Parts: sequence; C-alpha cells; structure tokens
Amino acid sequence: MRNVVLARIDDRLIHGQVVTAWLKKTDGNLIVIPDDGVAKDVFMQRVLKAAAPKGVDLRVMTVADGAKFLLEESAPNEKVVILAKYPATYVSLIEAGCKFDEIVLGGMVNNPKRKPFIKQCACTDEEAADMEKIVDAGIHLYFQLVPGQTVIECAGPIKTRLGK
Repeated sequence: MRNVVLARIDDRLIHGQVVTAWLKKTDGNLIVIPDDGVAKDVFMQRVLKAAAPKGVDLRVMTVADGAKFLLEESAPNEKVVILAKYPATYVSLIEAGCKFDEIVLGGMVNNPKRKPFIKQCACTDEEAADMEKIVDAGIHLYFQLVPGQTVIECAGPIKTRLGK
C-alpha cells in the first residue's frame, strides 16, 4: 500500500488548515481525493488544483479507482494525504483492502440533515454508523482540526451522542 501520512475526513477537502497545518506536519507531497462526485465535477477539480500548494501533486479519482491506487506501492519519497468528505468513503476503501492505523475527523459542518455530536462536527445517522464501522475495524478515529489541538476521541457509540 502507498505511504499514507494522513487520512482525513473533512467536507471542505483542501482549505487553509489542511494546507498550512496538516501538510506541514506530515510533509505530504501527494493529495488523493477519492470522491465519485468530485471525479465528475471538472469545475471543482480546477478549484481544488488551485487550492493545492505548489509542489504538492493532486489526484482526484473515483472511490473505486482511489482504492486501486492506494493499494499500489508508493513511489520513492511519496507521502500521501487522503482527503474525503464522508466516512462512507473510508468504509469503501477499507472494504477494498486499504489499511489505516488512524483517521482524523476535521470539519463536518452542521446542516439540516446533520446533528452535532462533538464541537465543530456534525453527522447524519448514516455517517455515525459509518464512523462506528471504522472504529469497529480497529482504526483509531479522532477529531482534531489542526495539529497540536487537543484530540477528541470518537470511540464508542457515536449515534448515542447525536444532538448533544
């Protein structure tokens, strides 16, 4: 499998915190966005390419192609940052055979379909179930907006925290 230095769920994908903090901390040089919707959206791909820092390669692909890509061997000195909008993406990657030690939750914005479960993070019942699948797979799932911020653990029944 490729050398993954960060796996992150953040519905904003590439933004200031990722560029200024996470890429700096991980020394990531390849951002992979496995997302079926973004893979079909040429305009959004252009926006993401413009947001990616100089010297960092960006690859947007379907979730299925992302799984195949991630299961390949890394190129020398490659440090992969995976950004996904939804926990379901990681469930699909895990089911395809990708291995992760940890996944960091970033911003999941509250909206009419989502309920807050920890500060600055909200999810639907389906997203909560997917996060529980990730935890049940033995993967350390935690919330942290930026490196150095206090980690908020996501272990345990996420669904029971919704609306709190």
